[in-house]
Amino acid sequence: MEEVIEMLPMNGGVGDTSYANNSFFQQKIMSMSWPMTKEAITKLYCTKFPRKLAIADLGCSSGPNTLTIVSNLIKQVETTRHQLHKGSVEYQIFLNDLHANDFNSIFTSLPNFHQNLDSQMANIGGVGPCFFVGVPGSFYGRLFPSESLHFVHSSYSLHWLSQVPEGVESNKGNIFIFDTSPKEVQEAYHNQFQKDFSTFLKCRAEELVIGGRMVITSSARTCKDRLDKECCYAWLFLNLALHDLVAQQKATSIAWPVIKKAIEGLCSENNNPMTTLTIADLGCSSGPNTLTIVSNLIKQFQLHNNKPIQYQIFFNDLPSNDFNSIFISLQNFLEDLKNQIGADFGTCFFNGVPGSFYGRLFPNKSLHFVHSCYSLQWLSQVPREMEIINKGSIFIDNKSPKNVIEGYYKQFQKDFSLFLKCREEEVVSGGRMVVTLVGRTDEYPSNQDYCYAFTLLNLALNGMVAEGIVEEEKVDRFNIPNFMPSPKEIKDEVLKEGSFIINELKVSSIDWNFYNTELEGTKHTSFVGNSYNNIAKCIRSVTEPLMIPHFGEAIVEELFYRYNKIVKDEMSKKRIEFTNLTISLTRI
Repeated sequence: MEEVIEMLPMNGGVGDTSYANNSFFQQKIMSMSWPMTKEAITKLYCTKFPRKLAIADLGCSSGPNTLTIVSNLIKQVETTRHQLHKGSVEYQIFLNDLHANDFNSIFTSLPNFHQNLDSQMANIGGVGPCFFVGVPGSFYGRLFPSESLHFVHSSYSLHWLSQVPEGVESNKGNIFIFDTSPKEVQEAYHNQFQKDFSTFLKCRAEELVIGGRMVITSSARTCKDRLDKECCYAWLFLNLALHDLVAQQKATSIAWPVIKKAIEGLCSENNNPMTTLTIADLGCSSGPNTLTIVSNLIKQFQLHNNKPIQYQIFFNDLPSNDFNSIFISLQNFLEDLKNQIGADFGTCFFNGVPGSFYGRLFPNKSLHFVHSCYSLQWLSQVPREMEIINKGSIFIDNKSPKNVIEGYYKQFQKDFSLFLKCREEEVVSGGRMVVTLVGRTDEYPSNQDYCYAFTLLNLALNGMVAEGIVEEEKVDRFNIPNFMPSPKEIKDEVLKEGSFIINELKVSSIDWNFYNTELEGTKHTSFVGNSYNNIAKCIRSVTEPLMIPHFGEAIVEELFYRYNKIVKDEMSKKRIEFTNLTISLTRI
């Protein structure tokens, strides 16, 4: 098991994702705990009146918080010393963190720290000598000589374990302890904490002088339940995002043979050698899937080009998308790509394009290849007046009136037609476009074949209405802007618009148990393991941002707890799948 000492430094430097520029929450926590810290350092000084004071900040990280706590401690001692008319104090400050911590940033800021401290304490005659020492190493071991410290401080460090507990292999689909984690996983985490915290205390007992003080602030929980959301809510959102990526990654993998053929067709039909290739990924989102598809596209194009070419890559999504994450990862992406296909493959120019793909995004005839995955089932808006006539339903189901079904279908026709018209202007003649979206195989929109995930969410929500937890009117006025078309409905719109030739339309399926997709065609088993949790988290990741503004945050945990149970029950009864439609088009 890899130890934290090797894998868990905070991001160094002063960049956008550095710990130094993203530790405001920790700063607030330190401010809230200061009264206790102030009392402890004051009582320590007033008990011993030491002429030399050794202070250690364990898990100090880097950035403004590191020296802020040190400054506050020194100023409190100096103020108390001055009030009691005691002699000057010599300070030795030990700043500890893992070996990979950005100690350079701390050390280079020390001259300004000394200057500011002297300026602030000038009214009482300045501050005694301060000697700073960097101490690389894990605080789950000895760091200092016996009885050498007077005061130890640690903030937001001790909830990090020395290693991932052993025996948590059964925690499939989770990155932390959640309500679906087996009991042995919960015990493993607790046992690792007991072991680590006990070691920490034993080491500090050796290093602190008798009467020395220690103040620790740690992320924790107030209840006995180790699965309570207050101790793992942040990890829950990260887990949700990862599960969403799993679904998209599998969809892209299944669509790859179609994408590959489209690339081969574009290269073989182009009579003139290509010197520049322009690629757009529409609805790119952020995360590993975004760059994975671009990497695969470039590698596939390289197989058909003997000479280096210029690649212009456009990443498109709505303005609220996390483009920063994409841009920050580009340097490593290019280095990995060069290692895989050689440094002389050509040049890449990357661009972020904020905006809706239901409008124009690029100049006329500027794109050679367009890709989009799991985006076009989302409509530009909820069809008008749905909240009035689709009562009790948040999507199309077998109770929806015919005019609701027609309303959703007409909105899809309008949006998809507009999408095609915009791309018709932007894609060069002979250019290719491959789109993958969630769809259905039947021709009647209310069939559960395509909206079963939302049907079950509706069931959970209506259960809360029946118990008076959620207002019925709020459910009546909430509708998901999503339409999952059939192959025929897609073909009809393409033929009607008339600017593209359909090369291929592939229908595929992904089992709701993402990790068992390779078993398609096998008999259904009632054993679902943790897969029900995977699908529930995936649906939560895409619906929660829509639901919170309408229903508020208060109901979210209860709603998805119920949804989890419903999904588990349904999956134990039958095999359920997403239907994917992948369409390959050529611009006429």
